[in-house]
Amino acid sequence: MSAIAGVLYRDGRHAETAGLQGMARRMAHRGPDGQAAWAEGPVGLAHAMLRTTPESLAESLPLVAGPFALTADARIDNRDVLVPQLHADLVALGLDREVVPDSSVILAAYARWGVDCVDHLIGAYAFALWDGREQRLVCVRDHFGVRPLYTVDLPGRLFAFASEPKALFALDGVDVVLDEDRIAESLAARLYEPVKTSFQDVVRLPAAHVLTADREDTARREYWRLEPTDAPPPASYAERFAEHFDEAVRCRVRSAFPVGSELSGGLDSSAITVVAARVLEAEGRLPLHTVSLAYSDPASDERPFGQAVLDQLGDAAVAHYIYPEREKIVDLYTEIYQTLDDLRVRGNGYGNYLSGREVSRHGVRVLLTGQDGDTTVGHGWERLAEMALAGDWAGVDRESARVFARAQADQDRSRSQFTYTQPSQLASAHIRPLLQWWAEETAVVPFARASLALRRQFGAAALGPLRHYWRQLVLPRAVRQRLARKAADAGAAQMVPTTAADGFVRRTGLRQMLARDVLEKAADGRGEFSVTESQLRTFRSIALEGNLNKLDLYPAASGVEARHPFMDIRLVQYSVSLPSREKLRDGWTRAVLRDALWHELPDTVRTRLNKMHHGEQQDDFIFRSQPDQVEALLADPGSAAAYLDMDAVRSLWARGRADSRALDEWEVAWIGAAITLILWFKVSPLN
Repeated sequence: MSAIAGVLYRDGRHAETAGLQGMARRMAHRGPDGQAAWAEGPVGLAHAMLRTTPESLAESLPLVAGPFALTADARIDNRDVLVPQLHADLVALGLDREVVPDSSVILAAYARWGVDCVDHLIGAYAFALWDGREQRLVCVRDHFGVRPLYTVDLPGRLFAFASEPKALFALDGVDVVLDEDRIAESLAARLYEPVKTSFQDVVRLPAAHVLTADREDTARREYWRLEPTDAPPPASYAERFAEHFDEAVRCRVRSAFPVGSELSGGLDSSAITVVAARVLEAEGRLPLHTVSLAYSDPASDERPFGQAVLDQLGDAAVAHYIYPEREKIVDLYTEIYQTLDDLRVRGNGYGNYLSGREVSRHGVRVLLTGQDGDTTVGHGWERLAEMALAGDWAGVDRESARVFARAQADQDRSRSQFTYTQPSQLASAHIRPLLQWWAEETAVVPFARASLALRRQFGAAALGPLRHYWRQLVLPRAVRQRLARKAADAGAAQMVPTTAADGFVRRTGLRQMLARDVLEKAADGRGEFSVTESQLRTFRSIALEGNLNKLDLYPAASGVEARHPFMDIRLVQYSVSLPSREKLRDGWTRAVLRDALWHELPDTVRTRLNKMHHGEQQDDFIFRSQPDQVEALLADPGSAAAYLDMDAVRSLWARGRADSRALDEWEVAWIGAAITLILWFKVSPLN
């Protein structure tokens, strides 16, 4: 991980290295190993270096070779293939062929293939390259958006980019102007727009996009979109998955410094930890540093699961713990917002911030996470709908019962997120969208057959589905759409946070934003009832990129690079192409991952079906950790008062202080958002 920045002036100005170095200095936490800049005429590039890989120890950026100049925040995972392939290009550019940093690989790939180099690169990267032949700036972001890249495009004046918005504001003429829609979005705690930011004029380059800018114009295009491939041979599903997973981890432990791994004790983090330890041991690079959350409530504390992994690893791992209950909300977010730009970075993600802060104290510069293992492997719930669609109701019954039995075993061990009280609830939850779709499409015969099957298999009332979906069956589509819009508007009215000022809600159209979100989510995936379609839909959603953006920001504040093995494009491509039986089988969700690591994971982890529920601990953090300081903030909210109904905020706070269980989860989210908004305005250097 490093920080990159640059500018292309379109108004006759020349870029100056002093100004570019000023951009880099604003991101020094991302690049503590030094800052540098290059400028030529109207264009300039800057870099703040964090050395992580062995090759980066000899790296110097920006890299200038031939007619090209490059700045990059990049890790290239298929360099073993590319370096020999690009040997002639490295020679032609005068680049070192003995020690080849990832930036040299990118530059040589561009020299060979031009912008189409994006079709050959695998890894996590954001880079910008000035092509002196074409007089254009090329900016690229990786397939999933692991590495950030923010841009500002002011026609006739300049185009600029940076790893964090604060660097853009170091440029003359780029002003800090807040986007009120994003403030409203933050207060509602339900919406997230990953391309737009908290600031007007500043946007993210979307994942899997390439942008070209010259002195006249800017253009961008999507260069990749996830699609399933042909299913692999059935005899080797788990074996092949294990090979892809090993490679994903191996690529991400490439480091010249100690490596860390988040270890919750869940399936994903445990799988990464045991494989990372094995790879490091083979390379003679132990120990692996693990970092785990610890809670005082045994029903919410996952340390026993993580300890099973640590017991198995022995001296191969050094364990570190963070204790969120010992943190203070005002002090912690004051620390966070002194570095992070985005006022929407809040909620329980502070755990990732604490993880980065802790491991950095032990010399760790690379932190592995289990982020989005659920998405990559898939729980396989949609297999129940696949069975129903095929008329296999006995299979639905059997699989639901097995899942329920395994989940109940987990419930006996911990407070989990599994909320079903009988197998029929689990089945109906994942078949209900299918019934709704049949009703909306007036598919009377399959709807009737499914209703009878539900009665026969689960004892459901024969007319239950009809009572629930009769409108979809009998009303014209136009009428149904009108009713859906009306229902969405009514639902949105309940979603508007009571903490937001009425005038601000009206000015931003927050209620309408929420209603559109309700309709979009209702339409999302309608008519798609397969495990693969569900996974593809999630990968293409705004939620994934938003989470990755936040996961970059939190550890980066401590000079730590987060790496996500489950975001390896080869592993993802393979996983989404597997048949649904490899996701849900014999009551096991994510079956292929359990099979692949059957002999490497402790039984207590391998047989987990649930995740812990930390809701009560989050509530306590808000209401108990620093009440006097929070009340002082509420008494003097400063600039945030323009967006808040402070009487409502104080009332909600008083109710939560008296009994946090008296508030529902959204009211807790609203008060948390209000408190952190006040803090952001008071603390952020951008104000």
